[in-house]
Amino acid sequence: IAMSFAVNLPSFVSGYYPIHDTLTVFHFFSHYYSQLINTNELPLWLPYTTYGMPIESYVLFSLGPFQYLTIAIGYLFKIQNTLTLFSISLVGDTIFLAFGTYLLCNHIFKNYLVTCICVTFLLLLAQYDQQLYWNFKVLIPIPMALYLGQKWVESLNPVFLISGLATLLI
Repeated sequence: IAMSFAVNLPSFVSGYYPIHDTLTVFHFFSHYYSQLINTNELPLWLPYTTYGMPIESYVLFSLGPFQYLTIAIGYLFKIQNTLTLFSISLVGDTIFLAFGTYLLCNHIFKNYLVTCICVTFLLLLAQYDQQLYWNFKVLIPIPMALYLGQKWVESLNPVFLISGLATLLI
């Protein structure tokens, strides 16, 4: 958990602003949250994107479970700083990635030091401030899904198979 906070620490520094694809995700997160907080309605349309377009594709590719959770918490407590909420949601994504990687590596290697090294290197490889879509959003559920798949192969318990498939769908 500490490593998850450490790799996201730059996003909590004063003056930080995301760049590249992360800026695109933040822009959408900010629009979604602002529309909710100002009108008490979820947005259905992006009026300033390619002369206006429906929002569904952006919802599928930009928001995950931790973004929805931080949006709900922000809405509940009427938090105005969307950049901080966005950064907190990235910490949640990172913790989930680290936890799945820890379970998978611990199951495979059965060595605490090797597991910690794998988790550390995986967290350091993702470029959180630049490339959320391909380096990170696609990668988040993979270690947990692989761990649950391995547990299913060993036990043939359908709960592991269903959980692994559900993890991939999130």
